[in-house]
Amino acid sequence: MMKEEVSGLPTGWTWTQLGTLLDDIEAGKSFQVNPARPASGDVGILKVSAVSWGEYQEDESKTVDDPSRVNPDVFVQQGDFLFSRANTIELVGACVIARRVTRRSMLSDKTLRFRFRVPMKEWVLYGLRSPHGRAEIQRLATGNQDSMRNIGQRRIRQIRIPVPPLPEQRRIVAEIEKHFTRLDAAVAALERVKARLVRARASVLKTAVEGRLVPTEAELARAEGRDYETGEVLLERILVERRARHEEAQQGAKRKNRYVEPKAPETEGLPELPEGWVWATGTQLLGGLQTGPFGSMLHKSDYVSDGTPVVNPQHFRHGRITPDEAVSVPPSIAKKLKRYSLRAGDVLLARRGEMGRCALVGHREDGWLLGTGSLSLRLAGPLNLQYFCWFLRSPSTVRRLEGESVGSTMTNLNQKILLALPVPLPPLAEQHRIVAEVDRRLSVIDALESTVDTNLARCARLRQAILKRAFEGRLVPQDPRDEPAAEMLARVKAGGPAEMPMSSTSRKTEPSSPRVAQRDLFEDRAP
Repeated sequence: MMKEEVSGLPTGWTWTQLGTLLDDIEAGKSFQVNPARPASGDVGILKVSAVSWGEYQEDESKTVDDPSRVNPDVFVQQGDFLFSRANTIELVGACVIARRVTRRSMLSDKTLRFRFRVPMKEWVLYGLRSPHGRAEIQRLATGNQDSMRNIGQRRIRQIRIPVPPLPEQRRIVAEIEKHFTRLDAAVAALERVKARLVRARASVLKTAVEGRLVPTEAELARAEGRDYETGEVLLERILVERRARHEEAQQGAKRKNRYVEPKAPETEGLPELPEGWVWATGTQLLGGLQTGPFGSMLHKSDYVSDGTPVVNPQHFRHGRITPDEAVSVPPSIAKKLKRYSLRAGDVLLARRGEMGRCALVGHREDGWLLGTGSLSLRLAGPLNLQYFCWFLRSPSTVRRLEGESVGSTMTNLNQKILLALPVPLPPLAEQHRIVAEVDRRLSVIDALESTVDTNLARCARLRQAILKRAFEGRLVPQDPRDEPAAEMLARVKAGGPAEMPMSSTSRKTEPSSPRVAQRDLFEDRAP
């Protein structure tokens, strides 16, 4: 027992190690499996993500194809306490109680099951999620990389946990769950708002590239009695400039490449465009297309702080680049990767994972480096860069890219797909008006989304504040009639029951007040 800490606990509480509360820790095995999600009736094996997010997610599993590997002894049962022994520094030690089980899912070597000798399952669950519990897990976890930490069974048993009397535990757990129910309702409402904002953003982009967001240039020109440059004429200008740039690049070259006139798109099956618009292809509009360096050319070990930033898809946010100072390279590596340097006016597009994720390169990012998971697009002629970026992010484009991209576990976008992509091209003046209106509407959506995110973060802080007070004994009143936890643990260690029948002659005493008024619980303070 940690004597130096006992004085900091409420009356009747004690410190113990998690191992004293457990009969056993069970684990599955590691073997080759089918990565696909199990179909109905199939046996699955849990991924760590099944226990990572607060609730048991039985669909987060892989398929066991080999019947000889099926072991019913490690099937997850309703009420099981599950624990992740390996994950990132933030998620190692994540735990859940399997409240609902409908599939035959086996434990993996990374997903453990605790068997309790003391009826403290819920208390331990919240204890391991509390600030103290997370600190204990991170203290005992091993591994040099934050991206993968491990905590073995011996160290799991060493996790220190405060133990109150059993009746007080039940009162605290009930109070935690009462507050969490309210928080869950608030979070669910905020998530619904966030989902509506995602749909609103998509709707703005959809109407923008369909010519329904602002009056068309044809309509304005007719009303004002003037001529205008159509999308078709604009495309002709772009093609002239495209050829001129090619010929300029060939001057002085020892081996000249013949200019190939880009083909017009096949319009059969494409929707009808507004008056003054025309269909173009990626080949017609692009003057350059660069894939990021292969993994063998750039390693995580090359990264330093305060070097030349490397831009990957995770740095794209709402069409802008948000760099990470830790993802940069020293001058020697930057020189080796000079051909991947970015230039102001480039459009960056993710070529893996989430299709349509893009960002514009501004003057600040000029000279930065293209990352492995990105494509750099350089337009051939006069075209509003932001309009092209909004087009790439529009729902119809994302669906097309997803449908044509390749990859079984992660979609991959190649140059051929992008060059053949049909692009609705409005008059240049109309592009500018579309971009201004999209920016105006998305700025409102961005502000609302920021408010939602702020409140979601506040809910997360309140959740941790509740757990902190709970495990300091400041959430519910104490009852001096409760048997001290140390006596209960000593009896269990000697082979006795965790609970003794309440004596009919027990002295009746009013419960003492908690040390902090409960109205202070929801005072939001910065962590």
